[in-house]
Amino acid sequence: MNVRFPLVLASGSPRRALMLRDAGFAPIVEPADIDDASVMLETDSIADLTLALALFKVRRVDAARRARGAASAVILGADTMCALDGELIGKPRDEAHAESMLRAFEQRPHEVVTAWCILAPDGTRVLESDLAIVHVGALTDAQRTQHLTSGAWRGKAGGYNFPEAVAAGWPVTCDGLWETVVGLPLVRFAVVLEATLRAGSVPRMRVKGGAA
Repeated sequence: MNVRFPLVLASGSPRRALMLRDAGFAPIVEPADIDDASVMLETDSIADLTLALALFKVRRVDAARRARGAASAVILGADTMCALDGELIGKPRDEAHAESMLRAFEQRPHEVVTAWCILAPDGTRVLESDLAIVHVGALTDAQRTQHLTSGAWRGKAGGYNFPEAVAAGWPVTCDGLWETVVGLPLVRFAVVLEATLRAGSVPRMRVKGGAA
């Protein structure tokens, strides 16, 4: 891919980095030093919270790069959260917490939102989100136990990964993009990201909110 600026991924998620590489991008991984659980916002909106976290991550990495005089780059930040019956659900604290999440999801639909922020070297940015609805049927004891003991729940919003759940034979379906559930719906912004890497500016018609 012929680009003018490097791409910095403000996330430590190996899944997001892999998805970008599979799409032909070459991200430099620089996780933002933000603890999602420590961010306190006066909102019950899953979209608002994920948008805020994506923006915070980008701003934090941008500030750190400026402080050390790093070269200009396009910075991409993203965040994913689940909600069940209006209650926000992040990453499980431990195995017991992961199990409680799985049991709560069974035979009830839950929302998954991924938000992303692209910050260009000239200060323009785009900040958007996407929603998917996931339906999980009744898991067997064996499926639940295997998932928990394997540690596959670690670091994942809601305690699971959608493609892994499908591969494991879970009774799970998705209304919307499975990439949104995984944490990076590139189909929604790949063209904008590539254009930004080439020009150093977010395409004007997609800019939201001005400079970050």
